[in-house]
Amino acid sequence: MFFIYILIFFIIILLLFINKTEEHFDSKKTIIVYAPKFNESSGGCIVLYYLAYLIKKNSTYYNVYIYDYSRTNLKNNIYNNFINQDIPTNNITIYPEITSGNPLNSPKCVRYILCELGKHCSKDIYKTWGKEELIFHHSSFNSKINNKINPFSITYINPIFKDLGYKRTDNCFTIRKAHKFYKKIDLIHPKNSIEITNESHKQLLEIFNKCKYFYCYDPYTGLSNIALLCGCIPIIPKLDGVSEKEYIKSKSYCQYETINKLPGYAYGIENLEYAKQTVKEGQQLILSQLDRNVVLVKQFVKNIMNPNYRENNEKYYFNKIETFGNRKQIIFIKTPKTGGNSLVQSIINYSKENINFKSIYLTGPINKDYSNYDMIICLSSNINNFLNENYNNFIKLALVRNPYTKCISGWKYCKSLQNKSLIDVLNDPPGSLKKCPIKNINNIGNGTIFHDWSHFTLTQTEMLIKNNKKIYDKIFKYENYTDILDFINKELSIDIKELKLNKTKYNKKQTKLSDNEKKKIQVIFKNDFVNFGYKF
Repeated sequence: MFFIYILIFFIIILLLFINKTEEHFDSKKTIIVYAPKFNESSGGCIVLYYLAYLIKKNSTYYNVYIYDYSRTNLKNNIYNNFINQDIPTNNITIYPEITSGNPLNSPKCVRYILCELGKHCSKDIYKTWGKEELIFHHSSFNSKINNKINPFSITYINPIFKDLGYKRTDNCFTIRKAHKFYKKIDLIHPKNSIEITNESHKQLLEIFNKCKYFYCYDPYTGLSNIALLCGCIPIIPKLDGVSEKEYIKSKSYCQYETINKLPGYAYGIENLEYAKQTVKEGQQLILSQLDRNVVLVKQFVKNIMNPNYRENNEKYYFNKIETFGNRKQIIFIKTPKTGGNSLVQSIINYSKENINFKSIYLTGPINKDYSNYDMIICLSSNINNFLNENYNNFIKLALVRNPYTKCISGWKYCKSLQNKSLIDVLNDPPGSLKKCPIKNINNIGNGTIFHDWSHFTLTQTEMLIKNNKKIYDKIFKYENYTDILDFINKELSIDIKELKLNKTKYNKKQTKLSDNEKKKIQVIFKNDFVNFGYKF
């Protein structure tokens, strides 16, 4: 009888413990992973969807959702439990590092850093995060980063990727985000190699199984892992100042390994023989991470749910993060009749696969953060939107033109002016510099008046020097047009070769300036001659 009482006592204690534990978990029963539209070509996107899948599969206590901030909710082969409305107030949201602030106003936030700050977002984006956020790193991308990091490295491998035993007769390569990591890209792949851009997984399976070598100029893409699993040896050009031991830290499946060389990889073409000899070893190293994923996710969930985790692991909170390298970013300040449209068109033609740029021609306040772009093109009238600390890393460029030829070009370009004599236009220019200063641009009047005023009357000085302060870092001249192109190519490590100037058509003989016209231009545009080094 006594034994029965003892047994009942222990059962009661056990039930109380279970109930208390369930209450703890129920208090944070919803986990949301904040993610972009599903894209199987994006390694970071795949990691976020796979994280949601792993949490749900290995825990019975939580509702786990993907919040697709594009609102597309694209069906995929990893995880499809989406939420876009009626979000429970008592939730934990896991944000990638590219997200500013706390868009879902979640009471508890976790930040998952998938790539070093400054590559796909502003290097100062952490200033928008909450001080109490838990920070986890997918990998330690360089040895210079603060040692106080909390690695949480899961690896997703589509099970279709394997060596099919094909005869290998080709080579392949990818450029992708190379310009973000290399100052200069030296192409070493053979001619007629297959370029990989945004192929599907099924297409990648075929390509990597018929290719012997994969020349990978994007050092951190997950494509190199896929290639190796398919038996295609990745060749990674060495990064400036990054040893192989440091590069190994960028691999999610190596975060928990102590190795000095990366099997199956040629980090630098000189390591190709080693890569050939260690393909099987490299494949096994990647696959071994799949078993470790379960253990890691269970510990991750336990940590983010533990209210005492911050106190016990102070070092895992975000104090300061260092980024390596100087990612070059450019703001081009576009001004009328100086060749800006031609430059923009050249960038548009080139940027389809090579640079991430944004044209912003609004004149009012801009609330969105564009600091993750390689290049921003804006008007001088909205440059104030980009004169804050989010854009300190950008080099601001502008083009100017000889006031004589700019005046003629503007005169012949504006339809309301081209049938008048130039001297008449100079005596009565469209708009008024006194009545319509750039700081009060809305007072100019209707569209035609504003257009002609900005293309003819408005001085380059007023556009580029505000309150006696230059809004640009470097100035280039229309007359030496290739200089700005060479500068952009060098800073962004790109190669825009074709550049065609859009020129206003007019008879140069008939538009030869008279002495009277020259004197009038010298008076109206005096500051442009002085400030930008043109002779009267």
